[in-house]
Amino acid sequence: MKITLHVTDIDSYVWFRRIESMTVEEMRGRLLRTAPANDQMRMGTAWHSILEDPPEEIDEIERDGFTFNVACDAEIVLPQIREVRACENYFIDGVEIRLTGKCDGASGNKITDHKLTFKPNPTTYTTAYQWRAYLDIFNADVFEYIIYSARKKKDIVTIHDVSTMRMYRYPGMESDLKVGIFELLQFIKAYVPEKLETA
Repeated sequence: MKITLHVTDIDSYVWFRRIESMTVEEMRGRLLRTAPANDQMRMGTAWHSILEDPPEEIDEIERDGFTFNVACDAEIVLPQIREVRACENYFIDGVEIRLTGKCDGASGNKITDHKLTFKPNPTTYTTAYQWRAYLDIFNADVFEYIIYSARKKKDIVTIHDVSTMRMYRYPGMESDLKVGIFELLQFIKAYVPEKLETA
């Protein structure tokens, strides 16, 4: 058997286990890409699209139905190489797994990811599988989150702080990543078997 997973699938499953209100059907929808995007996802996608080809200065800009105001002094240095996709193959519990992800930026041995957040919580980032997965599949050593802390009123998103957080490759990182993949795989085998392909 084989399966293609996205890096974000692993953390989606971790989130599912933490949030009692999320149902199995909702998690299935995320894995099958049938669940509609919520407002926060749409705002994040809109902000990402601005950063893909940003103007020289961003004070106020509209995108996909949202108005973004940057209400803080911040210099955002974007890497020259942006929106790069890579994948890595793993063999876990009898299944050939192709793990794929698209990073927001790459520069040397550093991977960059943008996060628009309304409730900044460092633990959310340090405990995530995302940065471990990206370091592994891109064969990099440093992962940097650029965190845009924001407030929302109706369709106006005000960014009031920009900060960075760095994570580093460590011994045993790949083994830890495989634990996360294994746990997600057990859920898929039980509840989303249609994602599994027969070789």
